[in-house]
Amino acid sequence: DDIEWTNLAFSGLVPGLQAKRFDALCTAIFINPDRLKIMNMISYVQWGEGLMVPEGNPDGISCEGQIGKAESYDACFDGLAGKTVSVAAGGTTNKHLEEESARMKAAGLDGIDIRAFDSNSEAIQALTSGQADAAYLNDPQAAFYISQSGAPYEIAFAGYAGNQLA
Repeated sequence: DDIEWTNLAFSGLVPGLQAKRFDALCTAIFINPDRLKIMNMISYVQWGEGLMVPEGNPDGISCEGQIGKAESYDACFDGLAGKTVSVAAGGTTNKHLEEESARMKAAGLDGIDIRAFDSNSEAIQALTSGQADAAYLNDPQAAFYISQSGAPYEIAFAGYAGNQLA
């Protein structure tokens, strides 16, 4: 049988698989208990999430983040209070950013103005075009963009919510 490839926004992948629109996914997707209930997943790499900002980190976003200790990243997220941050819709990066914004609001801080896009490319474009103060991405995606483009950006923090991918 021939393989038929379908290009789809990330947020439509799992629902499409559940609706039997296709038989398998070919993407980097974090392994979690909910996803394991609906699909077989084979771990092949581990990475975390991080923040891409303009070179020089003009907003001074930093913390002493320790992989595996979510609370050690609180200062990083708190530095985003009232800032506009782009992210790919529907994935764990979007979910974690929303959770951190809710935590900040509960602590009396301004929340994060989250702008969710269909892809990481669009989230990066929002930063580079000035629509966002930062882009919240998976670590290797941010590092790859910075290294390949030569654009004036850096990673303010990395390693949040490190997890295995399938």
